[in-house]
Amino acid sequence: MQAVMDTPDTVKPASDRNMIEEARRVCEAASQGNLEVRILGIDPEHEMAPMLFALNHLLDMSDAFVREATASLSYAGQGKFFRRVLPEGMLGTFANAARTINETTDRMGSEAKELQNARERQAEQQKQEREAADELARKVDQLLHVTEAASEGDLTQEITVTGTDAIGSLATGLSSMMSAMSSVLGEVGAGAEQIDQGAGQFASASQALSDGSSRQASSLEEISASLEEMSTMIQQNAENTVQASGISKESQDAAGKGLNEMSLMTEAMSQITSSSQEISKIIKIIDEIAFQTNLLALNAAVEAARAGEAGKGFAVVAEEVRSLALRCKEAASNTSELIEESSKRAENGAAISQRVHKSLEMIAKSTNQVNTLLSEIASASTEQSQGIVQINSGVSELDSVTQQNASNAEELAAGAEQMASQVTALREMISRFRVKGCDDE
Repeated sequence: MQAVMDTPDTVKPASDRNMIEEARRVCEAASQGNLEVRILGIDPEHEMAPMLFALNHLLDMSDAFVREATASLSYAGQGKFFRRVLPEGMLGTFANAARTINETTDRMGSEAKELQNARERQAEQQKQEREAADELARKVDQLLHVTEAASEGDLTQEITVTGTDAIGSLATGLSSMMSAMSSVLGEVGAGAEQIDQGAGQFASASQALSDGSSRQASSLEEISASLEEMSTMIQQNAENTVQASGISKESQDAAGKGLNEMSLMTEAMSQITSSSQEISKIIKIIDEIAFQTNLLALNAAVEAARAGEAGKGFAVVAEEVRSLALRCKEAASNTSELIEESSKRAENGAAISQRVHKSLEMIAKSTNQVNTLLSEIASASTEQSQGIVQINSGVSELDSVTQQNASNAEELAAGAEQMASQVTALREMISRFRVKGCDDE
């Protein structure tokens, strides 16, 4: 503390100067910011001594307060809040101000510490958010890669994205959907291959039936011509009984030929019946295949509907497969009905051919007895004419049935070719997809 000496700022002892002047000058120095000036040499016995001592004490407390407050605020300005104002020796307002400054610096220190902690927490949160964003971008990139590959027909890509968040759930659902699509496509492909094989067999059988029906129609035309010739011969025999012997010989020859032709016709009818049974079996197989294909198409449509927008293209394929299966089932049902009707007519034709065969045997027997029974030629010729009328009726009906069989066989063959073409188109459509467990084509 600066002493009061013989300088411009020094106050001389009270014995030399007026005490009031002394106090004025100290107060003036203090008002100018100089708190280091004090009054020295105070006479304790002087009546103003208490006031001067009190003035010095006030300057001491003011100087101490200013120094402590300046140091504390300086440290606080540097972010160091541990420097406090030492309140020793301070009273009243100075002590209250010191406590206020200390409380303020303490509060500023706590707030600064909280702010620092908040900044650290924010930095950690930003780091975690960046890491989460990077992980999300990686998952989205992988899912995008898998969906792009699936849109190009490649269903073999693996999805390694996991988690319980929305992306993880989406990845799980997408993986399940692709597995289901791979399974359905594999089953549809296998079914299409089986249908293709069945269609080939069906087409071959239909072609064989068509050829057989054509040959049968040709044979029936020959039989019809032979029967017409026989009828003419029998009429001549009735009108020319005098030539019975010669006509009888011709009738015997014609009867023998008729027996041979009827044997051929009977054998052809048996073959038609056998072929009809085989075709019925094939139709049942095709009907079962169409039913299974329809079920597969329905299952595929259900799975495509569950897949939403991603399965829309596959739903179209499933609908086409289902439509093909329904058409195949309808064609098989119609063909089965036609074949059943043809079988019944073939059986009727076989019965007629048996009756014709018996009639021809009677004709042969009668012609053997013509030479000895000329009196019965007219009666026998009448009976033969009636038999020929029945035979012609039966042959006409059989020819109609045969023509219908030939037409049905041609339609069946055309339907089989159309089904084979549609199955081939289906297999080509399915072959665009690559599924797990299948070799790349």
